[in-house]
Amino acid sequence: MTENLIGTRVWYLFWEAECSITLTTHVSQGPIVPFDPSSRKFKSKNSLGIGIAHTMAYLDDALLALGLLVEARTSFIIYWLPSISKHEYILLKFLPQNSYQQAASLEIEHKPDIVTTVFMLFKRVCEDEFDEWDEAHLRISDGVAFWRGIVGVNEVKMGDEGLFKVLEWGGMEVHP
Repeated sequence: MTENLIGTRVWYLFWEAECSITLTTHVSQGPIVPFDPSSRKFKSKNSLGIGIAHTMAYLDDALLALGLLVEARTSFIIYWLPSISKHEYILLKFLPQNSYQQAASLEIEHKPDIVTTVFMLFKRVCEDEFDEWDEAHLRISDGVAFWRGIVGVNEVKMGDEGLFKVLEWGGMEVHP
């Protein structure tokens, strides 16, 4: 891939978004509810509660299950490690990619055969609040494969070496 402004070959692109403090209301145009950064609720049924001692290994397993190769998994974890490691316990969840893509769509010239978007939300949970998230904490025993269904990963296309694939990964720390 070539960066057009200076003509340099690059392996990946990087971008950051800033959340506006103005609240917006998204009207759903069907069964897909667009991700709204101003409404970042965690529920026991769609989140995982985990202690910091287990977080990095869990993330590596989850990202592998979502189709990220070693370099992407390592970059993801290294990027988020400083923010995550400030907390003893966190709640985390991966967003459905079709929900996220409605909020921040990509336009790529030379359309890829598949675009996979892996976006994680996480937030600190105090130790005295952790018991309130029993269902989310117990979810760790389910392993990581259930995230494929939540994110909507196309495993067949992700595994096809002959396809032009784009992987977009990111995350956001939710503050109270």
